[in-house]
Amino acid sequence: AALWQGRGPQTACVGCCCCVEWRPPHANSWAVSRQTPSVSGLSLSPGGVTMEERVRLVAEAAKQPVTFEQGEAIKRKLQKQGLSCPWPPVVLSYATQRRPEDAEGCGPGMLYAEFVSDLLMDEGINCFSGLHVPAGDDWEMYFSKINGRRAECKVLVVIQTDALFKSKPCMWEIHEAMVKAEIPIIPLVFEGKMPRKRDCWANIEKSDHKNQTKLDQLDRVDYFDVNSIPAPPHTVLSQPKAVETFLQTIKHILSKD
Repeated sequence: AALWQGRGPQTACVGCCCCVEWRPPHANSWAVSRQTPSVSGLSLSPGGVTMEERVRLVAEAAKQPVTFEQGEAIKRKLQKQGLSCPWPPVVLSYATQRRPEDAEGCGPGMLYAEFVSDLLMDEGINCFSGLHVPAGDDWEMYFSKINGRRAECKVLVVIQTDALFKSKPCMWEIHEAMVKAEIPIIPLVFEGKMPRKRDCWANIEKSDHKNQTKLDQLDRVDYFDVNSIPAPPHTVLSQPKAVETFLQTIKHILSKD
């Protein structure tokens, strides 16, 4: 399997952790370069928190109920970021994954999306997700960021959780990137393992021909063979070094133009 590069057959992997030997980064490069306010209740002071600790804090926060106040704060923060760059080079796809203990419309997926957005912003890389959509605007503006007339998206980052493979909007977003825009995707694993192909989006009814067609098209572009970061059975939360591999891969893709 290889990282999906878009526009034609899959090409050689550009840096997923299953085929690239891990090389330690330069000293202090894992330290947070600037204060990154995390709405999960954490404030990561500049230079004082290693990436391992940062990942651990996110993992611990995701175990707690996500409150309405947290969710609204995340949205306000990311919506403000989105206004600064309306046509970013990176777009995120995530599933909220609301649990019984979470507030309406909230879930750990929001924390993971915020975390990835912060990682990219720390590197000076703008991104967009459903959380960046301004209040009151149509969420389908998301698709214009991937494949619109003014789109500058170079890669879709798929925040892979169990809930992703039950979310129709996530399937639509992946389809937009791989089938229509033909851009690379990076599945970034936060929990669970890649389910069997037949179990992915199994909630789509057989009579739903429109969405079944989209699934068939994803099959043809080999979505289910794309390498994830990190390699199974690991996750970002269990293998923090995967964050550096992820950032290296993003930078490699963006440097091509």
